[in-house]
Amino acid sequence: METITNNFSIIIPTYNGIKYIKSCIESLLNQTYTNYNILIVDSGSTDGTLEYLQNIKSDKIIIHTTDKRLYIEENWGRIVSLQKNEYITLLGQDDVLYPDYLLTMNDLIQKHPFASLYQTHFNFIDADGNITGKCHLMNETLSVYDFLKCYINRTLDSTATGYVMSSVNYNELGGIPTQYPDILFADYELWIRLIEKSYIAISDKTTFGYRVHQTNTSKISDAIKYQNAFLFFCDFLYILQKKNEDIKIVLTERGHTIFTFFCKSFSHKMLQIPKTVRNKTVIQYINECKQKAALLLGKRNKFHPYSDISILIAVLIDQFSFTLYLFSKYRKLKYGKK
Repeated sequence: METITNNFSIIIPTYNGIKYIKSCIESLLNQTYTNYNILIVDSGSTDGTLEYLQNIKSDKIIIHTTDKRLYIEENWGRIVSLQKNEYITLLGQDDVLYPDYLLTMNDLIQKHPFASLYQTHFNFIDADGNITGKCHLMNETLSVYDFLKCYINRTLDSTATGYVMSSVNYNELGGIPTQYPDILFADYELWIRLIEKSYIAISDKTTFGYRVHQTNTSKISDAIKYQNAFLFFCDFLYILQKKNEDIKIVLTERGHTIFTFFCKSFSHKMLQIPKTVRNKTVIQYINECKQKAALLLGKRNKFHPYSDISILIAVLIDQFSFTLYLFSKYRKLKYGKK
C-alpha cells in the first residue's frame, strides 16, 4: 500500500508557560515525521515564554499573540480562525509528544481513513517528567456509544491532549465549545461530537506524555467552575440524547454513575470552603444534580445520592458548624491542609 503523507498542525494555547514549554517544544521539534507546523496561540505571556518562542530558529513555529491577557476561553476560541493544515492536534503547554507521535498518527489515518477522531495510548507524567502511570487500554475503534460508556464507567482516560482531527471537522463544529468555565469538560463535548460523525480510531502505541499536577481545586473559584462546567456538560448530553438513540441508551443504563461520582467529589470539595464565602450548601448542590439527573435520565433515573454513604456524610458534616470545624482539623492533621 502506498504511504499517504498528511500535513499536521500542532496547536498550543499558552500563557506564562516558561516552566514546561521548553520541554514541550523540544519534543515537537524532535518528531520523526516532518510534515507539520506548530501554531502557538499565546495569551499575552509576561514570564519570558514569548521571548523564548521568538528566539527559536525554526520555520515550523508560527506565533499568534495578543497585546492583552485573554481568558482561557477567549484564547482557545481563536483556534477556529487560524489557518491550519489538514489535520490538527491540540496540545497542553506542559505536555510532551514522543518522537513517533505524528508518524503513528499518519499511519493510523491511513488505516482508518473514515474515522472522525484519532488517538493513541499515553503515559501520565509528573512535574519532573517522570512516568507515574499508563492510561487504560483501549480498543482499536470505538463508536460514540462505546466511548461514552467507557467514559461513564471510568474505564477510559480522556484528556485535552493527544487527539487528532481534521481541520474541516473542527471548524464545522465551531471548535472547542467556549461556554464552559475555563473550558472544563469542553474537550469531552468536542470529542463526543466528533466521534458521533463516524468513530474514533486508536493506536496501541504509547506516543505522548500527559502531565498531571497537584492542584488545589478546593479554592472557591475552582470549585464553582467545576460544578458549573459539569452542569453545562449535562445540558449538552440532554440535547444529544434527544436525537441519538445510542446516547440515550447508554445514559439510561449507566448515567447515574457519573452523577454519583461527581456529586461525591464536589460535595467533599465544598466542605473545604468556609460556609461564609460559599454560594451554596452541599444539599443545594445535590439538589441541582438531582434535577439534572431527572431531566437527563428520565423515568428510569437510578441516581439516588443519599444512598451513597460518602455523600450522606458530606451532607451531615455540612449541616453544623461544629462538624465542619472537626472536618477541617481532621484534614489538617491527615494531609497538612487547612
